[in-house]
Amino acid sequence: MKQKLSLLAICVSIMACSSLKKWQSFENQTLSLGVVGETTDDVFTKSFREVGQPKLSNPISVDVQSVPFTKASFHKYKKYKEQVGEPLFLEYNDSLESVARFFKLRITDFIHFKEALNSEANEVTLEYLKDDASLELLTEVSLVADTSQEPILKMASQAQLIQKGNRFYLEVKNKGQFTEVHTHSLEIFDFETAGFCWQLNQRYKAEIATILENGQACSKGTENKAKKLDDTFNYLKL
Repeated sequence: MKQKLSLLAICVSIMACSSLKKWQSFENQTLSLGVVGETTDDVFTKSFREVGQPKLSNPISVDVQSVPFTKASFHKYKKYKEQVGEPLFLEYNDSLESVARFFKLRITDFIHFKEALNSEANEVTLEYLKDDASLELLTEVSLVADTSQEPILKMASQAQLIQKGNRFYLEVKNKGQFTEVHTHSLEIFDFETAGFCWQLNQRYKAEIATILENGQACSKGTENKAKKLDDTFNYLKL
């Protein structure tokens, strides 16, 4: 009996370590704008579990801003550095004239992104979104860039999200030419997501009506859960 209990304890320990390694490896991954996933936000951590990437046939516009750290944003960056086990080289002092800065990258072209999600190419992704109302779109990231990528982002006159194969890439325009940003060197310490509002199309199938940001509410005639439209469709059939 003792041998069975010991074996069980070893198995549980191995499984726990395996799960922890998977979780830790995700924490160190670089988040990509435009992916679909689920947010976990509690007192201790805020994380995003990617479940898929929509297919994009055209570039999606992205806004790039260089903003000064605040006490709150620097606390998030400091917490990120602690989680990945790296030393903190930046300092924050709001009494100084020159405050350390970071970048915000935000998707701005929601019209074309919505069209892409509703297209036939993303039929599988759309079904996932219909079935799971907790899934969201990663629309904004806050990051610190290294010395090689910082001037590229700072001088960008335009930015866009493109897809090559099964991966998303960020391109920025400098002096009339687009340059790919090396995302592996970006320290992403915060992110924002957007939800969806649903409506019935002319064929009485659920499609995305709006991509919502910042806790906005769905407008009249749309629902925040696609499954609620089933009741509407059943009522219309009566």
